[in-house]
Amino acid sequence: MSATSSRPEDYLAALAQIRNAAQQREFISNAKGAPGQALIESISTKIRELLPSDLDLAQMLAETNLYIASLIDTPVAWAYANRSSAQVLYTIRKSSDAEPFFHKAVDLFEKAGLIGEVGRTLVAQMDNLM
Repeated sequence: MSATSSRPEDYLAALAQIRNAAQQREFISNAKGAPGQALIESISTKIRELLPSDLDLAQMLAETNLYIASLIDTPVAWAYANRSSAQVLYTIRKSSDAEPFFHKAVDLFEKAGLIGEVGRTLVAQMDNLM
């Protein structure tokens, strides 16, 4: 399966069947083509959908999202991956661990000029503080 396929949802569906972060990274490494921003965003959406019902998969996907961000290495990829990690940490009641991820995501979204994403991240972060 191609990581650059026009259907990141299909790639994500295959990735979500793998219940081990190291095996997910291996799957990505063996895929044809490099993962793209659309995959990062699809994984981020999936993580939000999984919380709080499937914390294990959400946490694995958050780790994988950080890995994919390291491959893509753009501010926007890192922003989405950081916010997803923060959301997982917040859900598992590790609020203080979530804060640096929220801050980094806000900073990166601001630098990218994605004001709507800054707002979404700040709302999630405020919820984290309450």
